[in-house]
Amino acid sequence: MPNNHPDSVRTPALQSDALSSAQLSEGHFRAVASCTSDWESWHAPDGRLVWVNAAVQRITGYSPDECLAMSDYPLPMTAPRHRPRIARMLEQAQVGQAHNDLEFQTLNRDGTARWMAVSWQPMYTDDGVHLGFRTSIRDVTQRRELREEIRRHAEHLEQLVQERTARVQQLERHRRQMEKAAALGQLAAGVAHEINNPLAGIRNAFELIKADLTPDHEHFGLLELVDREIERIASIVHQMYQLYRRNPQTPVHFEIEQTVSEVVWLLDSVARKHQVELKMSGPSAPTPVFLPEGEVKQVLYNLIRNAIQASSAGDRVEIHITAEREDVCIAVSDCGEGISEELLPLLFDPFFTTKAGEPGMGMGLGLSVSRSLVEAIGGAIDVETVIGKGSRFTAILPRQMTTLPLFLQTTGDLLRRAGYDCVCVSDAFAAIDALDHEPFNLILSDLNMPGNLRLELLRHGRERWPHVPLIVVTGAPSLPSAIESVRLGITDYLLKPVKYQDLLASVEAALSRPVDRRSPPERGPEEQLALAERFPEIIGRSPKVLELFDVLDRVAGSDANVLITGESGAGKEVIARAIHRLSPRGARNCQVIDCTALPEQLFESVLFGHVRGSFTGAIKDQQGLLAQCDGGTAFFDEIGELPAPLQAKLLRAVQEKAFTPVGGSAQVRVDTRFICATNRDLELEVSSGRFRRDLFYRLAVIHIEAPPLRERNGDAALLAEHFLKKLAPPGSAPKSFSAEVLDCFARYPWPGNIRELRNVVERGLALARTDTVEMEDLPKALRQSSDPAGAAGASKGPSPSRDAAMEQAERAYLVAILQEHVGNVSSAARHAGMSRQGMHKLLMKHGIVAAEYRVG
Repeated sequence: MPNNHPDSVRTPALQSDALSSAQLSEGHFRAVASCTSDWESWHAPDGRLVWVNAAVQRITGYSPDECLAMSDYPLPMTAPRHRPRIARMLEQAQVGQAHNDLEFQTLNRDGTARWMAVSWQPMYTDDGVHLGFRTSIRDVTQRRELREEIRRHAEHLEQLVQERTARVQQLERHRRQMEKAAALGQLAAGVAHEINNPLAGIRNAFELIKADLTPDHEHFGLLELVDREIERIASIVHQMYQLYRRNPQTPVHFEIEQTVSEVVWLLDSVARKHQVELKMSGPSAPTPVFLPEGEVKQVLYNLIRNAIQASSAGDRVEIHITAEREDVCIAVSDCGEGISEELLPLLFDPFFTTKAGEPGMGMGLGLSVSRSLVEAIGGAIDVETVIGKGSRFTAILPRQMTTLPLFLQTTGDLLRRAGYDCVCVSDAFAAIDALDHEPFNLILSDLNMPGNLRLELLRHGRERWPHVPLIVVTGAPSLPSAIESVRLGITDYLLKPVKYQDLLASVEAALSRPVDRRSPPERGPEEQLALAERFPEIIGRSPKVLELFDVLDRVAGSDANVLITGESGAGKEVIARAIHRLSPRGARNCQVIDCTALPEQLFESVLFGHVRGSFTGAIKDQQGLLAQCDGGTAFFDEIGELPAPLQAKLLRAVQEKAFTPVGGSAQVRVDTRFICATNRDLELEVSSGRFRRDLFYRLAVIHIEAPPLRERNGDAALLAEHFLKKLAPPGSAPKSFSAEVLDCFARYPWPGNIRELRNVVERGLALARTDTVEMEDLPKALRQSSDPAGAAGASKGPSPSRDAAMEQAERAYLVAILQEHVGNVSSAARHAGMSRQGMHKLLMKHGIVAAEYRVG
């Protein structure tokens, strides 16, 4: 029906036809409106209610008859504040005006109020006769509530965004401050390290000059003054290094082209953002180098990023590699504005930048840090620039790190002058080659040099030439290297710049000791020791563990399911992760599924996943843990605790490598290896009917037994040292164990195995009053186990390991000579035939305070 209002006056005949048409229209409307859930009504042209559907009673509580009896419908059912608006709309509808989706509140019979949206639509015949109007009222309470909730959430979200933005800005400011501090620390450590090496050589050169002068020489007093200044500088450098120590650089073999390519790929998004093209070129054959790859990557990242930032949209940054016989050059060229001549001297200063104030342009630390890193590995950075045409930064890197020759040369000269025949080599590889070709009486070795950055020369020297004393000299001391050196039986541990007298004293003492030329103790095949290095996560070198390594090596390469059994805390999960890491699946996910931590009613959903609507709360599809390790390994911890009903479900997944998510119909296939662990005797569980025999055979294709700690002779001390380092709070002073504690660890049966040992070490760290964990810091059970009277009735534990016995004897010897020399470290060192520095290191290792043995 058209919505136009007629302007002409109708004749009686036409009015009669219109009445008939109105009756037909009203009847059709009633038939349709009776089927809808909305509140629908029909009004006469004068506004009087003619008909209303039953939905009005459901919504307001008033029946249709009660509504028809109202003279001013619908005002009595309208909230008082909205009645004037509804009354006006009613008047406007009588003259043919329409309204759509106007919201108002009803006042229901039970006193409640609901929000409604009303639409008024005038009705006409085809001839334009006004039949009245219809109203359609829809309940929009929920819509209003949702709209209000959305508004509140929007306000809350806006507040959160503002707070997070402020927090991010605060963190960014803090990050920049920390970056500055870290860069300053790195620069300070680099300066200390770089000063220390030439300072050691200068001291040696000074000693050579001093040796040529007699005490009555006119400049001999001046030399004494220089000596004191060298000592003062060495002390300052050592303090700087300890305060701002940087991580040691570890060179590795890699191809420089591959590393440059990786950095270019990392910066590709930055280049595209600046609309800059990155182009890399170089030799066709790969260029192998032996350098610290992390430092090289950082340098390249800084240089290429600076070039991108210096370029304009549409420019190209070129990275060109040139390989020389001993060096490799990486040139990074941009097409920027160039750098003025007066700024070039400032270019590598910390916090200097040519882009000051520009957002995202850094703080001027990149070039400073880069130069420090390059020079630390014996390289340099060259800069060429042309105003208006751009700049080129060239990193000149040695193809292999080498030590500075000054200290090497001057040390050799000093020892030759003292009457010793010396062979000087620059790295561990050359040292091993020399040792293979002729006999030597002493090895004097630096730590920070190619081939010995992980103490390879020290370990190899102890294995191949155990009768040759070995003295370590380093300018980068660390507690781990000192501990490992002592553990390997190193004769002495000296710090650069070492005094000539201390060096000679150490050499003389080492050569004066009786030489034991017996063959080294039998340690098993070299292949077995090399195999142990493949399992760094498993700490131990006992026969039981070496046997375990052999089994794991063979198991890892297969794809068979594995069952690991053993006592609680014996390290079953560590073994499982080692198998996964070395398997062909090592690059994929290893999903740990703890059978004791998942409720039985949720196990199937967590393991296999579920589909939306499969149960209350399943609002979306959820992938299960098995699907998450497709292509990898599923590790079921404590499989013996799995209830019988779930064993059947797991059997199908293991057998068919397929499962159906909860509530789903489609089967999901997975390629997963199953490794399970339990502290139960599963064969006994099978015999008693508590574990499915068919599932057991599916899981125990390969059976591995994790040895308890009490059967791993000597491993308790190694594990304790490992946990001592791992659990120490960051920045805390290094701690060690007393000889009594290590002896206790060796004798204690460890019913809780490695987990108990870890807890004991953690407790000892927390309770230790000094840098040494003493017996009083251990739990009562361990203290009683070390008491001979308390342990008399107990079963005899394994005898202490050789290392523990040696440590105990060494500590007792140190205490004895300190008592003999009344706490005088220098006298005790001379008595022991070692340097004062070496004596101090051993006292620190055992937590012995010399002052406690002094009289008065």
